[in-house]
Amino acid sequence: MTASRALRLLHLLWALPLVAVIQIPVVFGVKLNWCGFSNCMAMGDQSGLPDAGVVLFILLIDACLTAGILTLAPWITPLRRRATISVIAGVCVALFWLLSVAVFPELLWA
Repeated sequence: MTASRALRLLHLLWALPLVAVIQIPVVFGVKLNWCGFSNCMAMGDQSGLPDAGVVLFILLIDACLTAGILTLAPWITPLRRRATISVIAGVCVALFWLLSVAVFPELLWA
């Protein structure tokens, strides 16, 4: 590994923690919309369904912020490859939070 490639990879040392810090309010917002302040609804309970538009909007913002941060950090030289990987990572992170809150809502800050 060349020295310039190692220096470029060091940009991930500030980009990935920043992405992780951004996930905290996103997960809190999704969980708050899904479960409210008191407790999470059971899967069969239809009385407190979350507003899917708000949840998807929060996760869309999360995906855009994740992709933007990872695109701005110059850790791979070709911008097109960096942007493609960043968008894929942003979508994967948003899908992960959507599925984790939808399938196991009681696991997040129970």
